[in-house]
Amino acid sequence: MSISAEITGKESPAGDGSALDALIDFYRSFSSDLNSLDANWADGEAPSMDNPIGGIRRGWPAIKEGYAKLFNGPATVRVVFHDFVAQGNNDFHLFVGRKKGYCETPAVRLEVRIRTSRWFVKMRGVWRQLHHHGSIDEPALLAEYQRAIFEAPVKPAGIKGSEPLKQKALAGGSVVPVRRIQHDRHATTSEGHESGEPLAMHQLAVSRVRSGSTARMSVWVPARQVGEFHSGRVHLDDMESETRVKS
Repeated sequence: MSISAEITGKESPAGDGSALDALIDFYRSFSSDLNSLDANWADGEAPSMDNPIGGIRRGWPAIKEGYAKLFNGPATVRVVFHDFVAQGNNDFHLFVGRKKGYCETPAVRLEVRIRTSRWFVKMRGVWRQLHHHGSIDEPALLAEYQRAIFEAPVKPAGIKGSEPLKQKALAGGSVVPVRRIQHDRHATTSEGHESGEPLAMHQLAVSRVRSGSTARMSVWVPARQVGEFHSGRVHLDDMESETRVKS
């Protein structure tokens, strides 16, 4: 399999049924042809995607919905896959590299730079895309890109700075920190933090005191607030509601 320096989707496929042909086919179909993308991706609930625009999506129906929103939105996105390496065998093939190109709306044109990986597996003798991951290193570009696609940056889910955590998660109980049990969890999923930027979280083991009884539980706390939490400078009522609680 001969590897080009970059993939635009305009290349002539070799016609040998290779994973590279499947990659070329994806970029030919990207941003314009849902039917071709349907044939490129694995079907059912097996495939997954994680990127700054789609968030985490599992299963082809959810992935297809994300592409449909992009195709039917105000932005036109054109990208080239480059600076990539490929490895695999007769059953799987992984392409890891970068995308560059532009995102254009009637109001703005952005030059985009995205780290990208695409994983293809052979299913019933045909290469199908099983996973895609994309990320943007530059926070300002990420916000501008999201604004162009969605007309506003993606707000991390659940962040309402003044909303008391106790009201949302503990329903009136008081909490006493016991010990820190895990560090540096990163929430990048659509369930917690959708901007694509890692949000460092620390897990604390705590005791909940209510009506004279004590219950043990674990709480996910934004890393930037852990020190203040332990020192007492920040109370649970003041904590951002992105904190996660599990009984």
